[in-house]
Amino acid sequence: MSSFSRPILKDYRSSEFLQFMKDIVKLINQYDVAALGLTAERAAMASQVANLVLAFEVEQEPVQTAALQALDAQRDDLYKGIRYVLKGYTYHIDSIKKEAAKSLLFHFETYGKNVHRMPYQQETALIANMMEQWQTDTQLQEAVTMLHLSDWVQALETVNREFGQLYVARVSEIATNDIPTFTSLRDGATAVYRTLVERLEAFVTLNTHDDHQKLHVEIHELVRQYNQVVKTRRKKRSEKG
Repeated sequence: MSSFSRPILKDYRSSEFLQFMKDIVKLINQYDVAALGLTAERAAMASQVANLVLAFEVEQEPVQTAALQALDAQRDDLYKGIRYVLKGYTYHIDSIKKEAAKSLLFHFETYGKNVHRMPYQQETALIANMMEQWQTDTQLQEAVTMLHLSDWVQALETVNREFGQLYVARVSEIATNDIPTFTSLRDGATAVYRTLVERLEAFVTLNTHDDHQKLHVEIHELVRQYNQVVKTRRKKRSEKG
C-alpha cells in the first residue's frame, strides 16, 4: 500500500473530526511508539486532542441553565395565565368588561398566539414591548386595571426582565471564555495529523518495522470508514435535491 486514503477532514462535522482524532491516538497507543519512532508525533496528536476536547465541551455547553429554565417556565405560565384570564372575561356578563377583554386580547394576540414557544430572545423582546404598551397606552392601561390584571402584568414584566438580564449575562460569560474555538483548532490538528502520516509513510517505505505497516493499514481503514460517512451524507443530500 503506497499511501493512505486521505480523510475528507473539511467535511467532517465537529463531533466526527474530534472522534477521528481521538481514534487515531487510540490506534497509535496500541504500539510501542518509541520503537516505531513516533513518540513526538503521538505526543503532538494527544495534545491536539486534549485541546479539541476542551473546546468542544465548552461549545456544547448550553446557554440554558437551571435558573434560566426556571424563569422561562415562570414567564410562560404568566403569559398563558393572562391569555386565559382575558378569554374568560370575553364571556363576562358585564358588557364593558367584555369589550375591554376583547380589546386587550386582540392586542395580546397581535404579537402572536404562541409567543411562549418562540426562541428565547424573540420571546423576551415581544413580551417587553407588550408590557410597555399595556402600562403606557391609556386605553390598554384602563383595561388592565378594570380586569384586575395589574399584578399579572407587573409579575410578567419583572420575570421577563430578569430572564433577559440573566440570558445576556450567560451569553457574555460564554463569549468571553479564553478557550480557543473548535474551528480555530482544526487546522492545527490537521497539520499534526498530516505530519504523523508523512512520517509513518516514510517508515513504511523503508520497511524498518512490521508494526509500521500494521498501523498504516489500520489508519487507512479508519479513514475509509469516516470518509464513507461523509459520502453517504452527500448522497442523501443530493437525492433530496
